[in-house]
Amino acid sequence: MSKTIFIEIDGKMQMTTVDDSKLQNVKPLLGLVPNYIWQAQRLQAIKNAMGRYAGVDKDIPKEWIDEYIYLNELIN
Repeated sequence: MSKTIFIEIDGKMQMTTVDDSKLQNVKPLLGLVPNYIWQAQRLQAIKNAMGRYAGVDKDIPKEWIDEYIYLNELIN
């Protein structure tokens, strides 16, 4: 038995028919990382970068501090 599916080829969605036995190898389309996860990851990335800068006695950019405060208040 065959099924009609959509796959991405060269950045465009294409409709094609495939045998059911081959469907187990087709990966679903990727979506977006949920915002709350992205925010937590971004906050951790800023913490890590600030730690690296502090470790070599380099000034931490004000933008990083502002974003850190914003995300920290948003998450916590």
